[in-house]
Amino acid sequence: MAIRSFSTEHTRDTAAPQTYWQHGAVAISKSAQLIWLGLAGVVHGFLPEIKGLQFYTSTGILRAAHYLMMCGRHDREIERIFGPKIIETVRLERPRKTALDIMYRHTYRDRKMHRELVQ
Repeated sequence: MAIRSFSTEHTRDTAAPQTYWQHGAVAISKSAQLIWLGLAGVVHGFLPEIKGLQFYTSTGILRAAHYLMMCGRHDREIERIFGPKIIETVRLERPRKTALDIMYRHTYRDRKMHRELVQ
């Protein structure tokens, strides 16, 4: 029970709160994506001439970082790692959300925006 209550508090204690299950789905999918990118990087290390793997890992990592910066859930980490000037810039670049967007977080448009940020 303690793990679930910690996770529930953790998932809601940001500028972009998530349910327990939403957080789990994103965490698992992003982690799997990073594992895949790591494996691709290992293969690329041994076989650098494979055209499909050149920049595949670095591009994927940069896209994952972009997602983390735009999602609004990791501002404290971004500021701690990159500094206050970067977090100010990131906040200005984020898509603006209206009260309706926040109220209806799981609309088709929000899912589409999520997919675009991930790609």
